[in-house]
Amino acid sequence: TLLTQFKKYLLQSGIDEKQIIWINLEDLQYNFITDYMSLYNYINEKLQTDKTNYIFIDEVQQIQLFHLYILLLSMSSKMMRIPFQDRDL
Repeated sequence: TLLTQFKKYLLQSGIDEKQIIWINLEDLQYNFITDYMSLYNYINEKLQTDKTNYIFIDEVQQIQLFHLYILLLSMSSKMMRIPFQDRDL
């Protein structure tokens, strides 16, 4: 997928894998992420301080009130780039 290709590009460009937060909501290991707060908490635990973080979320439409996460992020002082793929947006 496009997300996988971009992640590979980042890694080949020297980005530390810890700076890449990868969430595929079709994968059962992420079944606890069901709403914007669980997404927010999970990502905050993974963020690398003082570095650019790249967040990939596949099937984002499965997260209830996803737009509230974007609002929380926009109010945060942490600078992040968030490429995401959602065929339904």
